[in-house]
Amino acid sequence: MKLRSKNILTQGLEKSFLTTSVSAGATSISVANNDLFRDNARIMIGEMGHERTEIVMVGGPFVISSSSSISASPSQSASYSPSRSPSVSPSASYSPSISPSSSDSASYSPSRSPSKSPSRSPSSSSSASTSPSSSPSGSPSVSPSVSSSVSPSRSPSVSPSVSPSSSPSSSGSASVSASASPSASPSAVIPPGTEVLAGNAVTISATIFSHDADTPVYVLTYDKLRFHRSTSGESGGYSQIAEVDMDVDNSTLETVYDDISGLSSYYYKVSFFDSATNTESELSDSIPGTGYERGTVGFLLNEFFEEVSDTTQQNMSVSGAMALINEVNDDVISQSRRPYRMLKTSELLDIVGDSPRIALPTNLAKFDRLQYTHATDQRTDTYRRISMQEMEMLNFDNTLDSSDDLVYFSIDETTNELVFYPTPLTSDTEAVKVYFWKMFDEITSMADVLITPTPRIYKLFLLGRYYRKRAVTEPKYMTISDRFLSDYNTEIVKLQRMNRLDMGTPMDMKPDSGHSRGLRRL
Repeated sequence: MKLRSKNILTQGLEKSFLTTSVSAGATSISVANNDLFRDNARIMIGEMGHERTEIVMVGGPFVISSSSSISASPSQSASYSPSRSPSVSPSASYSPSISPSSSDSASYSPSRSPSKSPSRSPSSSSSASTSPSSSPSGSPSVSPSVSSSVSPSRSPSVSPSVSPSSSPSSSGSASVSASASPSASPSAVIPPGTEVLAGNAVTISATIFSHDADTPVYVLTYDKLRFHRSTSGESGGYSQIAEVDMDVDNSTLETVYDDISGLSSYYYKVSFFDSATNTESELSDSIPGTGYERGTVGFLLNEFFEEVSDTTQQNMSVSGAMALINEVNDDVISQSRRPYRMLKTSELLDIVGDSPRIALPTNLAKFDRLQYTHATDQRTDTYRRISMQEMEMLNFDNTLDSSDDLVYFSIDETTNELVFYPTPLTSDTEAVKVYFWKMFDEITSMADVLITPTPRIYKLFLLGRYYRKRAVTEPKYMTISDRFLSDYNTEIVKLQRMNRLDMGTPMDMKPDSGHSRGLRRL
């Protein structure tokens, strides 16, 4: 079972450039500005997804010479592995969400980009190191070596033991431990975690690859990924099964891990981990081992990004696409002439003794009817709704005692509450059942389910807006955008037509003409 997760985005990361070319095995680099290059930070030389991109670690404690040099040791090496298979897409802002790439694999794509400075202090200690045989495409066996301190909801951490070591495996991953490689004659010692003095010379241990001048250098917020698995269903407990170096040289911008013991009945989550600060991001949404099913947001977005040949999401992010899906839902509601059957639902409410009011569901868009179960004989009846003005007249003198024999009810639209007459006497759980049409649920996750009859209406809108965005710089896409948006408007009309059960036929969903044929006299 191959698990695929999109790497972090480089947008928003601290960035500099090499001012001179670097040969393989070089022990120093010169950058345009080493501002915010902190001790123990992981820096990436090269663009994410390029074949010679690699990660090194700024060492510590380290010494700064008169040339403002920084010592570093290689933390992970990323070598090209053509056998790694592609997957889903990254996004713009971080809260990892997942997206599958094939029926036998689960892939993940962050929906929000990680914050630049996570703050969590380590509390517990564990060691995790990837064995030489572990690789994104192989069957990694992971044992503790780097500590983990998590983001808001988690708090594992460790106290890493640091010693120089960098041994890339045949598959391109490397086991890492931090250490310092002092620069030339020292003039000042910088404590771990502090910024280096402003300058451009950075002393490092040997690079794996050569790099040209003007190659970008990024300060990473996360350098590893952790894969978690539940064997007891989506809501079961998730345990970490692997910690994998981020595959920064993979052209699909993803890191792959092969869970050789994985089953289609398992569920997975992924998180990012920073071995410099021992912080871990929040876990992603869960995804079944079978991948996203048709009708889910993940399935739709995978199809969409494949169709526009933008699986790396250069022109639209996952979070941006989700915002457009929510925009479609708003548009569908505002254009409808009658409530949609797909939004019809019901909810049970509790009666509170001596209280004439009950709060209505917050997602109620249009009320249908109410059923009330009597506390005395458990008889269920449907009651007539009266206007709030009539209800105020009935309750004007409050002469009627509280009773469980409901007579009327009304809706106070200023407070979104049900109002009963007379006031119920006895508290009762789930005594009132309200039938109503709800608002569309907000789409926030790749695992969310679309409730329209087909996802076509969303895909047409996404395609129209995608090419409209491209048309800003390339006007030739405007015609394509107009065509998709026209098809989208047609789809809304078809959706309204399908909403009628009492008219038309299953074949064309068109209303009957209304003409009747009389019998001819013999």
